This record gives sequence, C-alpha cells and structure tokens, in this order.
Amino acid sequence: MATGDWLAAVLCTDSDLRTFEIKVLGWVSAEGSATHWRQSAKDQIEAELRQSFKKIELATEEADVLDLIADITPLKYAACYLTLHLICNNCSIGGDHWERKSEMYWSKYREALPGAIGMLSIDIDESGAITDSEKYYISHGVRMTRGSTL
Repeated sequence: MATGDWLAAVLCTDSDLRTFEIKVLGWVSAEGSATHWRQSAKDQIEAELRQSFKKIELATEEADVLDLIADITPLKYAACYLTLHLICNNCSIGGDHWERKSEMYWSKYREALPGAIGMLSIDIDESGAITDSEKYYISHGVRMTRGSTL
C-alpha cells in the first residue's frame, strides 16, 4: 500500500520561493513561474533520495520506493534552496552577483538536504501506517565501517 505519490508531489511552490527572494518570479520568465526550475530541483533531489534509499528499494515490493515516503514536508527548504540555486545559476554570466547568489543557495542546499532526508519517515513494511521504528530511519551519505561489509 503506497503512502504517497512521488510523481504528483510538489516539494516547493512559487510562494515558498518568494519567502526567500521576493522578486524571484521576475527572474525566471515573462509568465512569472518557476515551474521548470522547481521540477529540475525535484529531479535532482529524487536522484539523491534514490541513492539514500537503495537498500530499502531492494527490500520493498512497492513499484516506486519514493511513494513510501509518508510526508515530503521536510524536503521543502532543500527544494527551495536548490531551485533558487538553479535560477541564479541560469541568470549568471560568471563572476557576478548571480554567481555569488547561486553559490550561496548551493551551500544552503548541501547543508539542508542531509537533515531533511534524516527527518523523512518511510513506510518500510508497506502497512500504510508509520511506526516509531520507521520514523527518521534514513541516513544520507556514505557510511564507513571497519571489518565486514554492510
């Protein structure tokens, strides 16, 4: 039983972006929507999540392991930072104000993502309910161990 629908999920909205940069919609296009950039950010976050969830994906019968995420809200700030990074990077001509903004938002994204992934709850047993053992189950990044393999 799937908990969510990753394809339909919206990690952040134009309104969320405006809480960080009030004029952001003027930076992106004449129609004033950052939809393309928000989707690009979601795609990049999806790739990182798939890497973090690799062990779970092998153990689940769910068609898409990302559908087992109970609540995507912890990813909102990371998605905003990555979207703003992409927008600023697109505006940059190199060595300018936009490049500095792009680097700042990239740094904020890299800081926010591990914590956000750590706060996700995944319905590992596919019961439709999140138990205490399924809360905050995921760790992000490479794990180094001594001795035998994981």
